Amino acid sequence: MIIDELMDLRKTQSMSVREYSRAFRKLNRYITFIDESEPIPETDCVRMYKSGMPIEWQIEKCCVPRHIAGLERQFELIERVEQEDEALRNRRRPARDNKNSNASRSRENGGGHQ
Repeated sequence: MIIDELMDLRKTQSMSVREYSRAFRKLNRYITFIDESEPIPETDCVRMYKSGMPIEWQIEKCCVPRHIAGLERQFELIERVEQEDEALRNRRRPARDNKNSNASRSRENGGGHQ
């Protein structure tokens, strides 16, 4: 059933927040077409949306907006910070690798001390 798919939807590492949000909204729209009698309350939608995010991100957000759009913006910000942290780590890594390879070459060549 579509409600189960919506509750089981998870943001994977290879999926951006926007891609997850798109998939969530698509499933959420199907529910409104299937059950015309009573729509799912926005608070339940927000709770389901948040539960699909990585657990670390869920813990990060202690105050939950009342609308998915606000929550989406907050998770996009968290995603951007994580990507920037990863980029910084990757930039630092080659510098360390160069220092290590220079030190090993120096040892192989006698270290300049004779």
